[in-house]
Amino acid sequence: MVSIFSLFTSMFWFPVPATVSPEIIEFLSFEQEYLKGSWDASKIFIQLSVPLFFIALIFAAWRRSWKYPLVVMTAAAVLKMLWSAIFAGDSGLSIIKPAITGLVVCIGVVYYIMRKKKRKT
Repeated sequence: MVSIFSLFTSMFWFPVPATVSPEIIEFLSFEQEYLKGSWDASKIFIQLSVPLFFIALIFAAWRRSWKYPLVVMTAAAVLKMLWSAIFAGDSGLSIIKPAITGLVVCIGVVYYIMRKKKRKT
């Protein structure tokens, strides 16, 4: 929950970068145009994958095992990186570093919480 809340509020606590990589600007433009373009079944499926990710994360957490949420988070990050690289080309590769960093942070938070929980029991 902490990592998801942090993701949603990150625009408020991260400073605005002094310079932005041209690849990032190109990728964000690609995503913007992708969302503005015509909608077909594949695009609807891709967009439904976002709420499906959260549903899968909730069910994974419900199982009360740290392994399932980690699998869901890792799968989502890998699929996002693959989608970006396949559809946006070279500019899509620009999200690999931030995606992996975010995944490592999420895994770290889950690991920390699970260790803290084990110490209490």
